Amino acid sequence: MPTLLLDGPQRPVRAPEYPCQFCWAAQGTLRCSGCKTARYCKKELSKADWLRHKSECGFISSGGLHPRSIKWLSVKAIFFPAEGGAPRLVDAHYRLAPDPNYPCIMRHMPDWGMWFTNDKTLWPVTVQRMGRDGPPLGRSLVIMNGENSALDRATRNLCIQGLGVEREWTGNYLAFRTRKPDQISQYENARMDEDLPAIVQHFKEGEDLDSVENMLDWSALGYSGVIHC
Repeated sequence: MPTLLLDGPQRPVRAPEYPCQFCWAAQGTLRCSGCKTARYCKKELSKADWLRHKSECGFISSGGLHPRSIKWLSVKAIFFPAEGGAPRLVDAHYRLAPDPNYPCIMRHMPDWGMWFTNDKTLWPVTVQRMGRDGPPLGRSLVIMNGENSALDRATRNLCIQGLGVEREWTGNYLAFRTRKPDQISQYENARMDEDLPAIVQHFKEGEDLDSVENMLDWSALGYSGVIHC
């Protein structure tokens, strides 16, 4: 694990221009010595974030952000194809790019083109419970849909229907894990054995604010319920 660098004398920078990548609330005066990009307010928080930051750190340190050398990363997601068949794990690709407002924060910029017909406007829903009255999952699952049945005339999802879901869902669906802090868009690998039951239960019950956390905190990312890529 890289050590931390303390920024030298400089003009005071008002938060959150350089926020801590773990708690977000404090000024990030310590920088990762590896990538020299990630910032933290305390050494302890840097250690706590290392599991998440490790792959990102190596990628940035090796020149992965160079504009002439765009490198794609991938995350495991559960894909529900509209044409039918069983849900399956797929590699959803994304690249890292500095946030335009907070340069020390690396955003995940996904390539949705191969999964959704309309990849410019996406509809995310975050599931955090096992059904309407079930226990908390202890993690967040984000289900993405790029179709609007009224506008795009999307077809019924036969994959979801084949799981015993009576309600009609349209278009393709892609589900993956995410983690806090919400201000740092962070995808994590979905697990079929652990995550599929909660997703299927969501499809069976539909959107309910008792079981769905009114989407992820997209407002903190500059979005208002809909992701415009």
